[in-house]
Amino acid sequence: MSKREIGIILTLFLLVLGLGHARGIASDTTDSMMCDNGVVRIGDFFQTVQDKCGEPDKKEGKFWRYNPGPSLPVYSIEFDENGKVIRIIEDQGGGQ
Repeated sequence: MSKREIGIILTLFLLVLGLGHARGIASDTTDSMMCDNGVVRIGDFFQTVQDKCGEPDKKEGKFWRYNPGPSLPVYSIEFDENGKVIRIIEDQGGGQ
Protein backbone atom coordinates (compact mmCIF):
# COMPACT_ATOMS: atom_id res chain seq x y z
CA MET A 1 0.00 0.00 0.00
CA SER A 2 1.42 3.38 -0.97
CA LYS A 3 1.85 6.36 1.33
CA ARG A 4 -0.88 8.16 -0.62
CA GLU A 5 -3.39 5.33 -0.06
CA ILE A 6 -2.53 5.19 3.63
CA GLY A 7 -3.00 8.95 3.84
CA ILE A 8 -6.40 8.76 2.18
CA ILE A 9 -7.55 5.93 4.46
CA LEU A 10 -6.32 7.78 7.54
CA THR A 11 -8.04 11.00 6.43
CA LEU A 12 -11.33 9.17 5.84
CA PHE A 13 -11.05 7.44 9.22
CA LEU A 14 -10.46 10.74 11.02
CA LEU A 15 -13.34 12.37 9.14
CA VAL A 16 -15.75 9.60 10.15
CA LEU A 17 -14.48 9.74 13.73
CA GLY A 18 -14.96 13.52 13.82
CA LEU A 19 -18.48 13.32 12.44
CA GLY A 20 -19.42 10.76 15.06
CA HIS A 21 -18.11 13.02 17.80
CA ALA A 22 -19.94 16.06 16.45
CA ARG A 23 -23.17 14.11 16.35
CA GLY A 24 -22.69 13.16 20.01
CA ILE A 25 -22.71 16.80 21.09
CA ALA A 26 -25.59 17.88 18.88
CA SER A 27 -28.91 18.96 20.28
CA ASP A 28 -32.00 16.79 20.45
CA THR A 29 -35.68 17.64 20.48
CA THR A 30 -37.55 16.16 23.42
CA ASP A 31 -41.16 16.26 24.57
CA SER A 32 -40.55 17.17 28.23
CA MET A 33 -38.16 18.85 30.63
CA MET A 34 -37.75 18.23 34.36
CA CYS A 35 -37.65 21.30 36.61
CA ASP A 36 -37.52 21.78 40.37
CA ASN A 37 -41.30 22.22 40.61
CA GLY A 38 -42.48 19.69 38.02
CA VAL A 39 -42.29 18.52 34.44
CA VAL A 40 -42.80 20.89 31.52
CA ARG A 41 -44.35 19.36 28.40
CA ILE A 42 -45.17 20.44 24.88
CA GLY A 43 -48.54 22.18 25.04
CA ASP A 44 -47.89 23.90 28.40
CA PHE A 45 -48.23 27.67 28.52
CA PHE A 46 -45.40 30.07 29.37
CA GLN A 47 -46.82 30.77 32.85
CA THR A 48 -46.78 27.04 33.65
CA VAL A 49 -43.16 26.86 32.48
CA GLN A 50 -42.23 29.82 34.66
CA ASP A 51 -44.09 28.36 37.66
CA LYS A 52 -42.28 25.02 37.33
CA CYS A 53 -38.83 26.20 36.20
CA GLY A 54 -38.54 29.80 37.38
CA GLU A 55 -37.15 32.68 35.32
CA PRO A 56 -35.13 31.51 32.33
CA ASP A 57 -31.44 32.34 32.09
CA LYS A 58 -32.10 33.99 28.74
CA LYS A 59 -35.14 35.13 26.75
CA GLU A 60 -34.74 35.68 23.01
CA GLY A 61 -38.04 36.33 21.27
CA LYS A 62 -40.07 33.16 21.39
CA PHE A 63 -37.21 31.12 22.91
CA TRP A 64 -36.41 30.70 26.60
CA ARG A 65 -33.12 29.10 27.66
CA TYR A 66 -32.49 27.28 30.94
CA ASN A 67 -28.92 26.42 32.00
CA PRO A 68 -29.12 24.53 35.32
CA GLY A 69 -25.36 23.92 35.67
CA PRO A 70 -22.16 22.52 34.18
CA SER A 71 -23.04 18.82 34.43
CA LEU A 72 -26.66 19.13 33.27
CA PRO A 73 -28.15 19.67 29.82
CA VAL A 74 -29.18 23.14 28.65
CA TYR A 75 -32.80 23.42 27.52
CA SER A 76 -34.28 25.85 25.00
CA ILE A 77 -38.05 26.13 24.92
CA GLU A 78 -39.85 27.53 21.89
CA PHE A 79 -43.29 29.10 22.26
CA ASP A 80 -45.91 29.81 19.61
CA GLU A 81 -47.65 33.18 19.25
CA ASN A 82 -50.16 32.19 21.96
CA GLY A 83 -47.47 31.41 24.55
CA LYS A 84 -47.76 27.64 24.22
CA VAL A 85 -44.69 25.36 24.22
CA ILE A 86 -44.21 23.92 20.74
CA ARG A 87 -40.65 22.56 21.04
CA ILE A 88 -38.13 21.66 23.74
CA ILE A 89 -34.50 21.34 22.67
CA GLU A 90 -31.92 19.63 24.88
CA ASP A 91 -28.25 20.54 24.36
CA GLN A 92 -25.35 18.72 25.95
CA GLY A 93 -22.97 20.43 28.35
CA GLY A 94 -24.63 22.97 30.57
CA GLY A 95 -21.39 24.78 31.26
CA GLN A 96 -21.33 26.45 27.86
